[in-house]
Amino acid sequence: MTIDSPPLSEVLAQISLPATRMAPMIARAIVVTVAKSFHLDSETIDSARLATSELVTNAWEHGEVIDSIGIVIARIEDRFHVEVHDTSDLLPVLQKAQTCETHGRGMHIIESITDACGVTRTREGKAVWFQLNTRWN
Repeated sequence: MTIDSPPLSEVLAQISLPATRMAPMIARAIVVTVAKSFHLDSETIDSARLATSELVTNAWEHGEVIDSIGIVIARIEDRFHVEVHDTSDLLPVLQKAQTCETHGRGMHIIESITDACGVTRTREGKAVWFQLNTRWN
């Protein structure tokens, strides 16, 4: 995981979601809609859906008490870039989950299905992000 993020070259969408149990579902739908509108391939869309769900769930479950979760979707050269913003200054931690545990695998999943991921400190807290290499149509 990288600390810091490359500069965004083209922001495609920027939204703020209420920090509720519904946030991951709403974020998935928005990321998929944006990806499909640019005719990205199904593998990129599936990976973006899962990684977005994991990041938004982490922000909701592990972040400090917050009112909203920010999502930024961007294009950086040939990469599809998604950031999830929250107000916590606590950085994500790669945990070693036991076989029978149902939590603790999110960041491992993100690292395994994306081409790059990391975290950037912001004035308000942090942005955890991922990138997927893809072909743009």
